[in-house]
Amino acid sequence: MRIVLVKPMRFPAFVSTVAVIGLCVPSVVRAADGVLKDAVEQKAWEGIAARFSSGPEVKTDNAKTLELAVSRLKGNPKGENGTASVTMDKASGKVVTVTSNSVGFTDEEVAGFAVFANLKALTLWHNGGEKFTGVGLAKLVGLENLTTVTLAGGSFADEGMVEAAKLPKLRELRVWHAKFSDKGVAAFRNHPTLESINMGAMWEDLLTDKSLESLSTCPKLKELVIAESWLTWEGGLRHLVKLKGQLTELDFRNCIIEPEEVEKLRAEMPGTKISWKGFSSGKDELKKGWIRPRAEKWIPKELLERVMAD
Repeated sequence: MRIVLVKPMRFPAFVSTVAVIGLCVPSVVRAADGVLKDAVEQKAWEGIAARFSSGPEVKTDNAKTLELAVSRLKGNPKGENGTASVTMDKASGKVVTVTSNSVGFTDEEVAGFAVFANLKALTLWHNGGEKFTGVGLAKLVGLENLTTVTLAGGSFADEGMVEAAKLPKLRELRVWHAKFSDKGVAAFRNHPTLESINMGAMWEDLLTDKSLESLSTCPKLKELVIAESWLTWEGGLRHLVKLKGQLTELDFRNCIIEPEEVEKLRAEMPGTKISWKGFSSGKDELKKGWIRPRAEKWIPKELLERVMAD
């Protein structure tokens, strides 16, 4: 066999090479100097980056993906906390995740994420403002790879939950410390693909037993996490028994629940891992002056006193 030594050559930054017996072949796509491979996606990314004074820069780079990030949101006194990033899959050259924190994307801007045709995960931390309720998700229903949505903290409301429920391949929903209520959760009744949901309302009467009843109708739900609420057997927990043999993990975090009712549910659902921090686990939060009044509006006084005294 004849082995030919190949003279090293310079290639553009978005092409990697493999030398095999005298042959050079292109491999995976990568971004060059913060530029995405797809021109349409690059234009959308430029629109996002223009709102920041720092970046774009490479945040992470591995064999499969490359993440570009920007920071220091312009025109905002707290702009130091504002960040955004997109992650590109090197094999396809397409954006697969969009992530931000304290940016305040409007519904119109969220609708614009539809240009990321291969988007798998959308994560907007603390995304609030008068122009965001989540209705912009309506424009993302054509994204067949979008399986994970996180809208935690901010102004995500019932209208947004209605649109989120229409996402055809949604499997994981993480939504807490927002404005949606039991009414929004009801939009997920009988949702055909939802497998995991994590929610909490910071002790307001937004998420109650009614949400458990709605979610008990989801045919593929495997994981349910709910925090910062008051739950009962009769109103909510008993409905979860319908998910026996299907629900693998159930976490009540620091919810106020009568201990015997949690034990009753464990007995009814032996195959489900049920976690709970305990009857008084929310006590430290409920001591806070800006949280306690929220709970007092709907949780019985006697019950709160028991929690604080425990």
